Amino acid sequence: MPTTTIKEETWLLYVDGSSNKKGSQAGIVLERPRHFQLELSLSFEFNTSNNQVEYEALLTCLILIRDMRATVRIYGFKLERGGGG
Repeated sequence: MPTTTIKEETWLLYVDGSSNKKGSQAGIVLERPRHFQLELSLSFEFNTSNNQVEYEALLTCLILIRDMRATVRIYGFKLERGGGG
């Protein structure tokens, strides 16, 4: 069975997360240069810090990227376009 690979273009990855008394959430955006966007929202049912939420979201993304066999440029932990920090 042939394997589909998405390596023709570099995808951009944006991750952001937050945690408070009500729970922990993260947002993920995978963006391809030709105006295709994949957006995911994650909710975690455990108490954690903002950094841990972002780390969990990044791990989730890395698994997704591996399964897609995509080439990805990872930007900092903000859903702001155009550069990492």
